Amino acid sequence: MIKKGLKMIASITGGLILFTAISGIVFVNFSPELGAKPNKKQTEDRAKTSHYKEGKFLNQEPTKTNFSLKDTWNFFKKKMANKAIVEPKNEIEVVKLSKNMFKNTPDSLQRITWLGHSTTLIEIDGKTIITDPMFSSSPSPIPGVVGKRFSKEMPITIEDLPEIDIVLISHDHYDHLDRKTIKELDRKTKKYIMPLGVDAHLTKWGINPNKIEVLDWSQSTLYANIKFSCTPGQHFSGCGLKSCNTLWCSWVIQAPSAKLFFSGDSGYGPHFKTIGKQYGPFDLALIECGQYDESFSQIHMMPEESVQAAIDIKTKLMLPIHWGSFALSLHDWNDPVIRAKKAANSLDLELTTPRIGESIYLNTAKLPKDIWWLN
Repeated sequence: MIKKGLKMIASITGGLILFTAISGIVFVNFSPELGAKPNKKQTEDRAKTSHYKEGKFLNQEPTKTNFSLKDTWNFFKKKMANKAIVEPKNEIEVVKLSKNMFKNTPDSLQRITWLGHSTTLIEIDGKTIITDPMFSSSPSPIPGVVGKRFSKEMPITIEDLPEIDIVLISHDHYDHLDRKTIKELDRKTKKYIMPLGVDAHLTKWGINPNKIEVLDWSQSTLYANIKFSCTPGQHFSGCGLKSCNTLWCSWVIQAPSAKLFFSGDSGYGPHFKTIGKQYGPFDLALIECGQYDESFSQIHMMPEESVQAAIDIKTKLMLPIHWGSFALSLHDWNDPVIRAKKAANSLDLELTTPRIGESIYLNTAKLPKDIWWLN
């Protein structure tokens, strides 16, 4: 009787393991959230660039982008022992936006609205640009696996957004490229601009390839009167099992009335000074500042490095992004802005710290600087 019971338990356990394995294989191979493999032309385009070797894109500086099982286990143990307050005690209250604010706006408007994490809405010289749009509640292909958004809702729904001229994408990690958001946003989007390889995901999701433009580092494109230049970052990529098979980047946005920099995700490196020499100075820099840890410091900056990067590119004003929405690392949720503010003060760099949903206007002397994260 006992033997029969043990056999039954073993059979059930084996069946569950087999079912889980098969489910995982099916999910990895067929889930649209994991994006797509490149087609023949996309593979050929990647092979033409000097920073693509043996099926992977490379950073300009030697960078650790592959993490072993030991690295993962050590991070997991660190997470279990972590005493940091990685999420705010209460849900963050965002500044609610109305679709009426986008009606009859003059071409002279220079308004940048932080929508949370790395998503910003840029209205400049009569055009509207959105960076790394991510409106979902969790930055994961399986909702709930990674922590939920700190706010109950976004400042505005996709439905209430104005018509978007450009969706600007820095790389394909889930907290920057979200299938659900892209598909919902597509009906009001005129054009997508992204680094090499990311287009494979969008075309798999049903986005018209004629709306997509793909650039390599050092390449530029002109949309109306605004120039977009693809510049390096120090990071990695991949929304499936394979990493670094699409390019990551930062962006220079040169409009007639102002020049902006969007860092995407990046570790600190000499590329920032190079960008400053070639494209600077800037009126505003949207700089990654959050989700860092010593174990992956080459691919995510510490707050003090974020401030130094802003100085390197020669910007007048820095807006810290990539914080305040999700817990993707082990630091206190408000540690990025506290440290960035201290570093900016010591280095005489002007920092603006809007609430999520709050706008800044470049052509005004008054900028959001409330210390709302301590309230």
